[in-house]
Amino acid sequence: MGKGTEMTKEQERVKKCIDYLINYINTYDKQKGYLDYSDKIIIDDMLYGIGVALSPGEYQFASGYYKFKLRLIDHLKGINYDRPRRPAANHSRRDNGGNLRVVLGLNRIGAGINWNDIREYLNP
Repeated sequence: MGKGTEMTKEQERVKKCIDYLINYINTYDKQKGYLDYSDKIIIDDMLYGIGVALSPGEYQFASGYYKFKLRLIDHLKGINYDRPRRPAANHSRRDNGGNLRVVLGLNRIGAGINWNDIREYLNP
């Protein structure tokens, strides 16, 4: 962006998001007892901060954090909220015997994760 160039609304949203995260992380050590936090607490706190930075009204507090974790699962599955949804592409391939096989369009991360276990973890 050059001098005198105005930011788009999306650029303003991203700047606000990053500014929030910078402040959130820079003040993290002001919390009493933070040196005794477990890895789980630190991970949850950082994920909560990302959610609030992305959409404060939507992802704040316990119910908002739960909603953000569901979105995070979708993100890890390869679902992109920034584009209109479309079904995963299926591709046809022939195996060594010449038989036609359909290969589902799964992203590499999502193929090895049991998403039901993750949902059970999020909602015990």
